[in-house]
Amino acid sequence: MAMITVAVSVHADEPAASTPVSASTPGADSVNDIPQPPTDSDQELFRLSQLSLEELMSVNVTSVQGTAHEWFRTPAAVYVLTGEDVRRSGHLILPEALRLVPGMFVGQVDSNTWRIGPRGFTGAAITSTKNLVLIDGRVVYDPLFSGTFWEVQDVLMEDLDRIEVVRGPGATLWGANAVNGVINVTTRSARDTQGLYAMTGGGDPNRAFGALRYGGQLNEDTWFRVWSQYDNWASFDTITGADNHDDWSSGRVGFRVDGDGPDQAAWTFDGQYYSSFTYGQSTRVPLPGAHLAFTQVNDDGRFSGGHLQFRAEQELTARSGWSFNAYYDQTSRVQSAGLQVDRHTFNVDLRHYFDWSDGNELMWGAQAIVTHDDVQDGPTISLDPDADTHTVSQMFVQNTTELIDNQLFMMIGSKLGYNNYTGFEVQPSARVWWTPTENQTIWAAVSRAVRTPSRIERDGFFTLAFADTGLLGGGPPSGVFVPLGVAGNDDLKSEELIAYELGHRIRLAESVNLDTALFYHDYDNLISTPGAIGAFNNDGAGQSYGAEAVLSWQPAATWRVEAAYSFVNVDQQGPVLQFEEINTPHHQAQLRSYYNLTKDLELNGVLYYVDRLEQANADRYFRLDLGATWRVTPNFELSAWGTNLLDPSHPEASNVEIPRGFYLQATFRF
Repeated sequence: MAMITVAVSVHADEPAASTPVSASTPGADSVNDIPQPPTDSDQELFRLSQLSLEELMSVNVTSVQGTAHEWFRTPAAVYVLTGEDVRRSGHLILPEALRLVPGMFVGQVDSNTWRIGPRGFTGAAITSTKNLVLIDGRVVYDPLFSGTFWEVQDVLMEDLDRIEVVRGPGATLWGANAVNGVINVTTRSARDTQGLYAMTGGGDPNRAFGALRYGGQLNEDTWFRVWSQYDNWASFDTITGADNHDDWSSGRVGFRVDGDGPDQAAWTFDGQYYSSFTYGQSTRVPLPGAHLAFTQVNDDGRFSGGHLQFRAEQELTARSGWSFNAYYDQTSRVQSAGLQVDRHTFNVDLRHYFDWSDGNELMWGAQAIVTHDDVQDGPTISLDPDADTHTVSQMFVQNTTELIDNQLFMMIGSKLGYNNYTGFEVQPSARVWWTPTENQTIWAAVSRAVRTPSRIERDGFFTLAFADTGLLGGGPPSGVFVPLGVAGNDDLKSEELIAYELGHRIRLAESVNLDTALFYHDYDNLISTPGAIGAFNNDGAGQSYGAEAVLSWQPAATWRVEAAYSFVNVDQQGPVLQFEEINTPHHQAQLRSYYNLTKDLELNGVLYYVDRLEQANADRYFRLDLGATWRVTPNFELSAWGTNLLDPSHPEASNVEIPRGFYLQATFRF
């Protein structure tokens, strides 16, 4: 029996061969990864026309099985969002691009904050707690708050290869906190980004933006690129019409070097530095010398950071290989009216796979993470101790067995890890999939995943108000004030999930694909509080269940349409704050259209629907984004986009209005 063909080695971000893979190549890593622009405009093909349904079915993904396998035969609810999809949808930054992922809730809290996650139980805070985010293999999950600060996570969109999103647990491969999903962002090799690229534009609320990148070749086996980027976003208004004082601007610079070594080896060295110029914050701060009194503090926070990363991989034979990834990451933030956090993270990851017998592929890996923070307390958040080091050591093993030749497969594995917060953790999973025909795949999975407590949940204190002890007791004022709020608990255990999933993919016709999934998630030891005052505990439990469906249709060579719908219901139990049931929209849907009117003129549009979010008092809404791109010459392109066109503004995840927007963009490629 033969295993599914392994196209690239573990964590492959681009093909290992020296020739770039394009969308017209079977097994390409990206649906629309088409070199651009051609030197001869008369030979330019429609980017969209090079996408066939057969090629879509054979797109390779790595986020589920660890090695590259065809998306159509992957046993998970995985969705591939290509760089071309993002470009043709008008989104300029990563968190906005994730709106395109079926079943993914993207709620913009204010101008510089998003809450993002699938399948409910995304958390009450502004950072969703149960999704693991990686950029080129680098984990960007913040352990202080448990979540991702999306305003600092960005890549040059021109260099984006794909975003693989796994809805559901991915803990066996990726470890703790990959509970509800994994978002794996991959950028293109420096080999595929040669020449000069310049982009500039502006509008509202993105007032000004621009990027500059140059790629070259150091020798016949080594390529590089250097780049810079700038963004400037306007402030939003609250639902009362007041200025929310959340305008922000940032800049970043980066580099990447890719090389080919002997015997199918490849390596990458990259780095980046970013910093805010403005970072507006509006925080409700309790007054320490007054009973239950508050003031609104509008100030300018800041963020900065950077990383250096080295990756290497080698495909030793057609069915064996290894990868190595090591990086250092540094971040600094000032927010919440003065809370300052400086963090240093070191990560080393080694993986190896091989066929140990006919029909059995074994993968194993080991990882060590050390992250250290130094904190200066703010008026609403304090930590004790003010410095802490969190360590994680883990390994995994996963075996894929072909039970019936090219039809029935089984994958069993587990992540075994130890961390200095909750001790030893086991996160197993089992997946089976059946491909009765080349046009159909049926899969099922059972998985266990955990989320470790954040540092604030263990060591922090949220000050919600100050109270006079006399008035608290029903007597006259005493003049003695005590803080009221939520305290950390260093005895917290990890949150636990047991997930049951069932999925089906089918090619209904030559131009139609349907991808569906059902899920039931059972949570235990959920971290919450009994009310606005108290201590964090593990007394919560809950369930979420739902369905997700994606229909892809290509009615013509120059027109692609995709429709998606998702439903999720959340039930929460326990003597804790019951916020999760009203923190997730039941229904979401979207309709996308990419149309090439002529060889040089594209018309693109996306219609989104999001159900009511009761906690944020956000009514259900439709959002329409429309845009046109005109390729004036082979080297010059103009784009115009309107976003959120159906109403002047609406709230999505808070009491802040998300406004209608527009922008113009000019792009040069040489």
